[in-house]
Amino acid sequence: MHDKYGEVVRLAPDQLSFTSVEATNDEDHARHRRLLAHAFSDKALREQEPLINKYVSLLVAKLSDVTQSALAVDMVRMYNYCTFDIMGDLAFGEPLGLLEQSDYTPWVAAIFGTIKTGVLIATITNNFPTLGAAIRRFCIPAALVEKRATHRRFAEARVDARLANAAHTERPDIWTFVLRHAASDAGKGLRLEEMHADGSTLMVAGTETTATLLSGLTYHLLRNPDKLRALATEIRDAFARPEDMDMASLARLPYLHACLEEGLRMYPPVPVGLPRIVPAGGRVVCGKPVPQGTSVYLSHYAAYRSARNFCEPDAFVPERWLGRDGDEGEGEGRRDPKYAGDVLAVVEPFSYGPRNCIGKNLAYHEMRLILANVLWHFDLDLCPESKDWMDQEVYTIWEKGPLMCKLKPVVRD
Repeated sequence: MHDKYGEVVRLAPDQLSFTSVEATNDEDHARHRRLLAHAFSDKALREQEPLINKYVSLLVAKLSDVTQSALAVDMVRMYNYCTFDIMGDLAFGEPLGLLEQSDYTPWVAAIFGTIKTGVLIATITNNFPTLGAAIRRFCIPAALVEKRATHRRFAEARVDARLANAAHTERPDIWTFVLRHAASDAGKGLRLEEMHADGSTLMVAGTETTATLLSGLTYHLLRNPDKLRALATEIRDAFARPEDMDMASLARLPYLHACLEEGLRMYPPVPVGLPRIVPAGGRVVCGKPVPQGTSVYLSHYAAYRSARNFCEPDAFVPERWLGRDGDEGEGEGRRDPKYAGDVLAVVEPFSYGPRNCIGKNLAYHEMRLILANVLWHFDLDLCPESKDWMDQEVYTIWEKGPLMCKLKPVVRD
């Protein structure tokens, strides 16, 4: 629609969609952000790195088992197993066991239905505020409603169990930092119902989205073998042993960073916009007067694939991200000047401002560790049945099919 109608599209009487970087703006945040931020600080992430590495190593071991059988593997599932195991342990101090059992637990299976249910409820409520409750009863399948309730019950039970073990000191998890700082901030801690809600949110927002980016990036790399070779070479040349890979060293690899950024542009885990309500008095957005109470958002997929923002917007070109800070790079790493006019600042897949994703740094570290370890250990080939993998529907997040790949262990001298 944006290609046809321009940077601003009215989707409903009180809903506007934008694709310009000028549309991003936000208000300050509250105590939720302040308390949870401690768990996602650089210090906290360094303390949690061994836990993340444990599950990355288990992922590699499970993939190695598959290579012995010469069978194809669904990388969407494998990435999901790993990211859910990591967040389950970080958020509740105990493992979910997905990688161990190579299957989704009833809770994780319910989470996927929860996301779709939430989208349907929000759509109905926003567009039919008066009749919303009645319409929801008839339009949303009972099975989806039950999955949402199942997810909530599991999350609440895990939070309650973790709080009952408040002296948990074996290693830090998210609640370690929240409880520690809440104790020193008398009267401004989180209520139990807020902790339940946060536990539920962490298991939705901090898992599937990371696995989605890894799946989409893997697909685009496999469809562009020259880019895959360049990335694999950078990783394998930088590390003689997988044990040498850590958060700090991987963050210094320029082509890995460029591939992640281009993956987020081509396949943002949340391709739709995240709505904000225009405050009292209205605002001017992208030069357009917008009245108070209007729902506005930047449409990620539309903005990132817009020819107004990018040269060759549908091409997977990690090189467009090289040299963005003035370093033009050298040799194969040199930025092509044809992409110099790209509006890189429009790519904000974790949202923008004080309400951006609090787990952004954790997500980047997870993505680097997982992808780098997979490419250090294995050569991948895309199976024919997954060549059109990008043909997907969207319910706030992508409804992904299996990404079937053949893996072979890397042969080293």
